[in-house]
Amino acid sequence: MKVKLPLITIIFFSLIVCSCTFNKVNKNNTTFSITFSDSLYTDNVSGKLILLISPDTSQSLIYGVIGDVPHPVFTYDIKNWDTNDILEIDNFDNSWTQSFNELKGTFAARLIFDYDTIYRSSFVTKDNGYSAKKIIHLNNDSVNNIEFNISKKFKGWEFNATNNIREIRMKSEKLSQFWGFDMYIEAAAVLPDSYYESANRSYPLVFVFPGFGSHHASITYGDGQINRYGMNKVGEKKIFIFCNGEFRNGYHHFADSENNGPWGKAFIQEFIPYIEHQFRVQTTSNSRFLMGQSSGAWTSAWLIVNYPEFFSAAFIASPDPLDFRALAHNIYSSESNFYYPKTPDSLQIEKGNNDKQWAILEDVLDEYGQIRTWESTYSPKGKNGKPINLFDRQTGKINQAISDYWKNYDINIRLKSIPEYYRKNLQNKLYFFVSEDDPYNLQKSIHMLEGTCNDLKIKADFNYFKDLGHNVWTDEMRAKIHAIIDSMSTDIELE
Repeated sequence: MKVKLPLITIIFFSLIVCSCTFNKVNKNNTTFSITFSDSLYTDNVSGKLILLISPDTSQSLIYGVIGDVPHPVFTYDIKNWDTNDILEIDNFDNSWTQSFNELKGTFAARLIFDYDTIYRSSFVTKDNGYSAKKIIHLNNDSVNNIEFNISKKFKGWEFNATNNIREIRMKSEKLSQFWGFDMYIEAAAVLPDSYYESANRSYPLVFVFPGFGSHHASITYGDGQINRYGMNKVGEKKIFIFCNGEFRNGYHHFADSENNGPWGKAFIQEFIPYIEHQFRVQTTSNSRFLMGQSSGAWTSAWLIVNYPEFFSAAFIASPDPLDFRALAHNIYSSESNFYYPKTPDSLQIEKGNNDKQWAILEDVLDEYGQIRTWESTYSPKGKNGKPINLFDRQTGKINQAISDYWKNYDINIRLKSIPEYYRKNLQNKLYFFVSEDDPYNLQKSIHMLEGTCNDLKIKADFNYFKDLGHNVWTDEMRAKIHAIIDSMSTDIELE
């Protein structure tokens, strides 16, 4: 799930309440002439044009549409297009909320070009292009030709390194072999001031996995990420590795996946040895820790459950569902439907939102939002090379064969599968933090997991809060986490 939703998610998923369509836009009296500024792209381009429309002409539309009323989105795919030519179109491939010929009146409009193929977001990602905002007047009784010029590129995330915060980009041979081109594991290393005071001192190592939509460079934008995880006074005697979980298929969770590749193996077998070679850190399992929020918290739980002898503890805050009986609905029940609850207490991904909107918009944009991200990690690969959908996008009916496959990633099921092993290797290593009013109902799976740990006699620490929502990080919580880490590891002066 998301700790603080990235703007594109807020735009499309959280604030719009409307009906969704996924179809060809009918031809009408409006045509579009699209050009690219000289030298913006030097080669022929492939990608997706995304037209954003809003009746609120004050909206900038640079990151999408924010508002309480339906704001349509239209997309058009281009392949190997010569940017010296003028692209003339009279219809879009897909639409969201309504077709273009239904629009009448005055609107703000902007065209986005999703050119990037490595990162997920169509918006703000480096080298994606955009046009100036236009005010357009639509009347189907007259002929309209709307001209857009893709004139600028987003700068994307810029890593603002300091003496204490260094960027890490390690080429992974395992991931590069899987994808067929160079793939990197990215992170920020956060070093304490004392790192430069003694060349003989080594430190415990804390891997931090932020929430859905976070980038490792975000740690250099203000103090929010630094303060959240206690990488300041309370945690100064440690080295933190702030990991980037974002890539083309969404949040890869550092889990081995049929669609995403061997992220787990690459992390354990390549990345950690690389980090331990680059920095003065203690290289024993009792000095390695995991910490995460939301989707990153699921990653923390996944890694320690799969490699319990490799880490000392995991601190898991508001994690994505760890038991898939609490993922929107019980996906294992033959009566469950992802959209339409059978009982009043059935779950939705986020209270008050229509899950169908989320799912269909992801398909219209061909973007890996929360649902497609889960499918990319948990589902098998289809004949078309893409993850197989968990459920039918129009009806919400769950594919039981696919939900059975998802059991491979159900952490609660995994714990029950080899109880003696986990009873031996997970004692006092799991620390959970969640609020009972989490807007994504994430407390449900934590309660389920607590029952399993009690039944299996796995001693774990469960912390439930009230009225904190999705962000449960408080000074008291940070102090507790770092006190536990300090008690499990010690500073070492090398000879």
